[in-house]
Amino acid sequence: MKHTIRILTILLSVAAASTISPASARAESMHVFGIHFWDWGANVDVMSHRTGWVVECNALHTGAMPNVGGRYEPAVAEGFTILQRLDWGDTLETLMPVTEADQNTFAQRCGNWANALKNYCRVYSISNENEFIPGMTPALYSSGFTKVRNAILAVQPDAKVIIGHWNSQGNVRSVMQILGPDGYDGITAHAASSVPVGMLDLLDQENARPGVGVYITEWGWLADTNPNAMSAMRSFYLEIGASNSSRARQVYCACWYLYPDFLGETFSLELATQYDNPAFEAATAIGTSFNSYSANPVIMTDLIADIPDNGTTIPVSWNTNVPARRQLWWTPVGTWGWQNERYTPFSTAEGTVHQLTMDTLSPATAYEVSPLSTKKDYADAGGRRFRVKSGPWSSQAEQSGPGRVTVAWATDWPTDSVVEYGPTTALGSTASSAAMVLNHQLLISDLPTGQYYYRVLSSEANPDVNGARMYMRSPVRTFSIRHLVPGDLDEDCDVDQVDFGLFQACYSGPGVVQESPECTGARIDQDDDVDVDDFGLFLGCLSGPGICADPNCASQ
Repeated sequence: MKHTIRILTILLSVAAASTISPASARAESMHVFGIHFWDWGANVDVMSHRTGWVVECNALHTGAMPNVGGRYEPAVAEGFTILQRLDWGDTLETLMPVTEADQNTFAQRCGNWANALKNYCRVYSISNENEFIPGMTPALYSSGFTKVRNAILAVQPDAKVIIGHWNSQGNVRSVMQILGPDGYDGITAHAASSVPVGMLDLLDQENARPGVGVYITEWGWLADTNPNAMSAMRSFYLEIGASNSSRARQVYCACWYLYPDFLGETFSLELATQYDNPAFEAATAIGTSFNSYSANPVIMTDLIADIPDNGTTIPVSWNTNVPARRQLWWTPVGTWGWQNERYTPFSTAEGTVHQLTMDTLSPATAYEVSPLSTKKDYADAGGRRFRVKSGPWSSQAEQSGPGRVTVAWATDWPTDSVVEYGPTTALGSTASSAAMVLNHQLLISDLPTGQYYYRVLSSEANPDVNGARMYMRSPVRTFSIRHLVPGDLDEDCDVDQVDFGLFQACYSGPGVVQESPECTGARIDQDDDVDVDDFGLFLGCLSGPGICADPNCASQ
């Protein structure tokens, strides 16, 4: 799959900003992997059921504002943490303003941008490749950076404003010394395929505040120069994971960048790996590429997709271990893109009990759905795409003997089997099987006579160790348990003269199959005829009018 984006569209989004009520920004991903620029379906294409990072770049000299609803909200819904790079111009020579007037304007526009985006983004990198800007010095950059940071923090106090990329580590050190430890929240780095140990050491040497780390916004090679992308990606992320687990100073993200024709008009995620998406998946699937947020995660449990019979909606609910925000993303299985992907607004309220609804669904259609929960300073929870199928979803419950019922249903992919049941709509009892099957049958025994309520649930396996499953859950339905007694052909609890008359009408003789449905109860010895053997058992069950017979009379 290819995702093509016009660079000018990325740099100069002119859509009006959405109105966002005050809220904490989304949390960061604990997974280091990321991409440089987002496009629809990137989570399906390369993220291997993980959250991750994405770098977005915008030039503000035109006064452009972020296309929140058309770009940032769907990117967040796909599970991406936004790292926003803010530039002044859209060429290497103009990325950071050099005059005081332009710096003041840039700072004001950065504040406006952050105010519009603060519901979706927390990390802002200011300018890029600063040595290419004529007249730029660490002192001049620091002056403009401070103005920008102050403007952003004024509208978004929890923002992290990080130093943009310098090619010279000496220049980075100078900027850090001018700003002081309280004047920046991280540093931007570019890398080939090695951990930026020098940058991490530099933060320690300059006494950066705890939690201030490195954000790799570009790494990789020019297109067609990396024949071993899969092994390179795996090795790089494994090395970052090892570094992060061994020291307090962190590399929070590493976002793959490619140059398709060296800054040409379009780019494709696939070109980065020589049309080899498994390279991305190899990088995102490994479980060792974590940053320190992994020690403080939002945890989702009790994931339920309720499947109504109408087939057009599916309410999805889950719980979290801490109060968190919520969002829901879905698309028909095997699809992506703005034509197919749907998502709910990213909530501003926090809670531990969450319910959102998939809507505008087609009946009897399989969908992928991904719930997301985030909280500031916690690792976000999400990325896993679960399969569900819209209704109707039928099930059958048939009495198969005295006090016994068999519940049966089917799923389109292997899942486990659960039946919740009870004498009221509160249910209260459960039968289950862990076997992963397509056709499900559960036998429930020792049920007193009466009406029962039940529903079926099924979930597919989650490959993530200790990861929650999402259960599809049917509507509550009913079944009844009758007082089944051998020989009670009129089903009135007793075995009497009336039943004897019905038995006589069913008598077929030895070896003569009795196929009439109304005579099923007369085949007491469980073979296919109604003969003298059945009559003997019938006599043993006679109780007389109005006296309930023993359900076990034929087994004595």
